[in-house]
Order: sequence, then C-alpha cells, then structure tokens
Amino acid sequence: MEINYIIKLRPSAVFRSIFHVLLTHQNNINFNLNSLPIYHPDPGNGIRDLKLKWPRVGNKIVIPFIIDPSSFYSRIQKDKVYAAMRHISEKTCINFRWKTNERDYLMIYSGKWCTSYVGRVGGMQRVSLQRDETCGNHIGMIVHELVHALGFLHMQSHADRDNYISVIKQNISPGEEFQFDKVNSLKATNFGTPYDYYSIMHYGTHAFSKNGRPTIVAKIGKFNQFIGQTNKLSFGDLIRIRMMYNCKCLEAGYQNC
Repeated sequence: MEINYIIKLRPSAVFRSIFHVLLTHQNNINFNLNSLPIYHPDPGNGIRDLKLKWPRVGNKIVIPFIIDPSSFYSRIQKDKVYAAMRHISEKTCINFRWKTNERDYLMIYSGKWCTSYVGRVGGMQRVSLQRDETCGNHIGMIVHELVHALGFLHMQSHADRDNYISVIKQNISPGEEFQFDKVNSLKATNFGTPYDYYSIMHYGTHAFSKNGRPTIVAKIGKFNQFIGQTNKLSFGDLIRIRMMYNCKCLEAGYQNC
C-alpha cells in the first residue's frame, strides 16, 4: 500500500486545516505498513517514515524552495513567507534556502487552497498559499503549512487525543467528519512529549462547525482559549521538530532534541 498525505486549509478560514489522506500510486513514496518496524505505543503527530524526512547537509537540514513567479505575490507577501521560514529556522536546525540543482524542493505558489504535503514526497513539492486569502497573508498560517512539509500532521490527529479533547460530532458540518480522524500510532509519534494544546498544528475550537458551536472542547477548560493559536510555534512544536531531525540543543532537559 502506498500512502500520500495532503493537508488543505480552506480560504478565509483561520486555522481550519483539512486533514486528508490520499491513497495514491506514486513511485517516490513506498509506505508499506507490513514492513514497518514495531514501535512502543507513542501516539503523536510526527510521521515515522524516514523516507519522508528531509536530508541533512552538514549540521543543517536543508529544504530548498522556489516561489512561483506566476503567482504574483506582493513584496509584503513574500516577506511574510521569509519571516515564516526564519521563525522555524531560528530555533531549529532547519535551513530553508533557494533551490539550485536539488531534485527535491518546495514550490510555493498561489493555488486554490492553502495546502501542503506532509513530509518530503520527492521532486517538485507544491505548497499552496492562496494569495488573496487569510493564509497567504498570515505568517503563522504559513508556518503551519511549512511544518506540514517538515513531516507533521495535526495535533488533534494524536491517537490518544480523546484523553485531552472532546470532539463534538453533532456540531461538525456534514461531509467534514473525516477531518477529525485519528492517526494510528504506528504512523506518527510525539517523540515522548505531552499532548500540546498550544501547538500551532492544533485545530481551533470551532473548526468545521455547522452551527457556530464548538467542534473541539478541551477536557481542561482553561485550554480552550489557546487551542488553534496561529501566533507562533509552541515550545512543544520546537522540541518535536528538533527531535525528528536530531537537532542539537539543550532545553528543559531535552539533551538531544
């Protein structure tokens, strides 16, 4: 079985990402569940498949990119893309740099939606930041899509999320129920970090609501005001990125994150 992930963000919806798993036949992704090693249960949102990680060059993880000139981003919008990249790079070993002769790279363009594949899929990899809508004009939303490209799903896809949040199914718009599916812990890990209400990868409380009522409620009520934030990477987001890519650091007891 070959699996390809794509994440969508609806236009003018602040942090209402769409989780969509597509079964495809692409030669550059071979995710065979039967060949997966056995892991101790560790539910999370960071993909386990090593083939979907970006390569290390020296002491940095290099992610080449281009910005499609036909998308006609303004200078301000391009600056927001660069700011989002800096936000990730400043506290991790991730290094976004302009493509030269690399085979695998991100192509940032203004498509119909705000979308990103999860992890490195090979070749030209599209990241859509719709020019005229919220995501293309919001640094935090751009960070969100770039973190998908690094290899992270949504936090509420966490296999044991029901210990931390309640999904209110009767408030979900018809046909959008799959947006709240959980990911098997064989496919994703949180690298030993706790469930993160502050993650920039978490849906907001009213994502895909059909009636203006919450679709996600934190089981510890005070966290409802934080989930779905798009201001910055949480400390947990940074730790998980560092651990996935073996960035060297020493923070809060994480010696090899």
